[in-house]
Amino acid sequence: MTAFQAHLDLGLDDPGPGRRSGDARLPQLVAARESGGVVYTRSWVVDLILDLAGFRADLDLAARYAVEPSAGEGAFLVPTIRRLLASLPAHGRNLADARDAIRAYELNRRSAARG
Repeated sequence: MTAFQAHLDLGLDDPGPGRRSGDARLPQLVAARESGGVVYTRSWVVDLILDLAGFRADLDLAARYAVEPSAGEGAFLVPTIRRLLASLPAHGRNLADARDAIRAYELNRRSAARG
């Protein structure tokens, strides 16, 4: 295990809805809220994936390019934008420098209308 891995919070200590702290079972699976194969991603999974992809606020994210192919309700998009905005002042950047850093798409009309 690397030092980086030792600091990842997988959210497994959070008992979740209707669970008691100390319950040894893994978090319950949550059914999709819509038909058509739409699955909503838990925030701890988003944070883990962004960390593993190297999209961390301590890096100059305005110099990178992120693509969100299924923006939905913003489970990935919102944290990605927050990390990008947090990285700007640390690297002497302004908002205009980040204008091309993220591209997001949504094919599902209902999800796009809600987002």
